[in-house]
Amino acid sequence: MASNVLTPILGVFLLVLAVLYQTHFSTSIWAFAGLGRSLDLNLTSRAASQCQSYPELGACEDGWMHEDSGLLYLACSSIEGRRNWLPTMDRLNAAKRPTTDAVYVVDTRGSGSFASRVNKIQPTNFDGINGDATLNLHGIAVLEVASKPTPSEGDDLVMDASYTPPTLYLYLNNHRPPMDPSTGKLLNAAKVGANSTVEIFKTTLGDKKMEHVRTYTSEHIHTPNRVAPISPDSFLWTNDHAVKVGLRRLMSYVSNDGSVGYCGPSGCKIVADKLGYPNGIVASAKPNQFWVPAMREGKMKLFEWQPKDQSLVL
Repeated sequence: MASNVLTPILGVFLLVLAVLYQTHFSTSIWAFAGLGRSLDLNLTSRAASQCQSYPELGACEDGWMHEDSGLLYLACSSIEGRRNWLPTMDRLNAAKRPTTDAVYVVDTRGSGSFASRVNKIQPTNFDGINGDATLNLHGIAVLEVASKPTPSEGDDLVMDASYTPPTLYLYLNNHRPPMDPSTGKLLNAAKVGANSTVEIFKTTLGDKKMEHVRTYTSEHIHTPNRVAPISPDSFLWTNDHAVKVGLRRLMSYVSNDGSVGYCGPSGCKIVADKLGYPNGIVASAKPNQFWVPAMREGKMKLFEWQPKDQSLVL
């Protein structure tokens, strides 16, 4: 008798699973697991034989290249630190978070050893956590405000005494640990999540210092993945999850609850939602257009920014 009752229930359960797989899980499994992709072992072997190890650049999430000069800006951490503290991957051991994260600039066209062409950029006017000036970096985006005159198309950049380097605004994802404001002690990040912000720094091309301009913090900046600058004081960013911790966060891997937000002088807001794990955002070659990879959906989505009403249109 029990078997007769369980059989239709089991059938309905399997049917529901099949429907969910086709509508939700299949794309997630194939996109996240990389199923169906091929690996060129010969290419991997050749690349490994030509690589040089540089420990300070061991966990660089993102980079930006100044094409005229060949200067490469990187937001870097430590591999061991990332194993303990990387909120976007649910690694929330704040007590063992890295304390040496930094922005580096690499001269990719210079002469001499690789080490001689790597410089750490020192932040100024930045307090960090409890005055320790530390950053917990996860990505970098850069806005260049060009000097005049600029090189003509096809001309080489000559960085001599007459050259005025452009101003660069660096936008950094900073996954700060949660802290009790009254005691300065760490809170349980597994329960409350990270206290993430977007930090804006100002520098000039090739300088070894960057001046802190502003910290953007908002209830809408809850799981920032990457920033795309619009102006020196405004930007778009992606939240790869809907919440910082909890069951709903786990459901983000099979549901479309990521978002794109906008921050400007007057504050921050969400301008696009229902995105399947938006793992970044980058400006298109065309003005006011931005690409967003929706990983869970296996799609690249093109949005257009509307400056007049500060909205984003798919």
